[in-house]
Amino acid sequence: MALPATVILIIAVILLFMHKKSKDATGGNPFYKVWWFWVITAALVIILFAAHSGSATSNNSNSSSSTSGETKVDKAKSNSNKRMNSDYSFKNGIFKGPKFTIKISQTKLGVDRSENSRGIIAYFEITNDSKKSFKPSEALYYLKFKQSNGKSNYDLDDTFDSSEALFPTHNDDGTVLDDNDAYEANSDKQDEFRKTYEDPLSADLLPGKTVTIAQGYKLKDQNQPVYVHGYANLYDGKSIGAPYKIDLK
Repeated sequence: MALPATVILIIAVILLFMHKKSKDATGGNPFYKVWWFWVITAALVIILFAAHSGSATSNNSNSSSSTSGETKVDKAKSNSNKRMNSDYSFKNGIFKGPKFTIKISQTKLGVDRSENSRGIIAYFEITNDSKKSFKPSEALYYLKFKQSNGKSNYDLDDTFDSSEALFPTHNDDGTVLDDNDAYEANSDKQDEFRKTYEDPLSADLLPGKTVTIAQGYKLKDQNQPVYVHGYANLYDGKSIGAPYKIDLK
């Protein structure tokens, strides 16, 4: 740490005073030819060197302490992630967490003729293992459906219209069915399907209860398998367990 300005000013005043005294005592000889000048100079050099060394040591100590603190924080985060991951598992299509269990009960392939798109319809059994209610759609955030088209890997969109694929109201060319009776019958079946399997996604699932819901995912390829990945942490991008494979053939 550098000497305060006040101390330096005091030293300067003392030197001027002693310079005047030295002229009176030595008949006008310069003060740098007097022995006590060199003693004071040496003392000042030692003081300045000691102050600088102390400042460097303090900075190094603070830097070391800061690095040590950061290391401890990193280790704490790592241990926290490990403990969190140990609370989750994903095997054979069953995802288990501290608050819920998700089981992939069945899958179906379908075609949405109104958009000429192909998709996979997954049925899930979701059980609330906690003491508080939650929405099943929140649990599905922990699962991701992925597929490759041979060139790239994709996260599949969950926007496939399952009800239209299962109970079509359109022809193969995308036009609406001409048969009014068939159209009305399938429209009623779509409504019932949505009421049974899709509406519960946004409803509160009570503690200890299980509900079966369905979600549709748009395919990127008609032949490549789909892999379902489970995640304990939605932000680090690291999956847990073994991916669940769904063959399309």
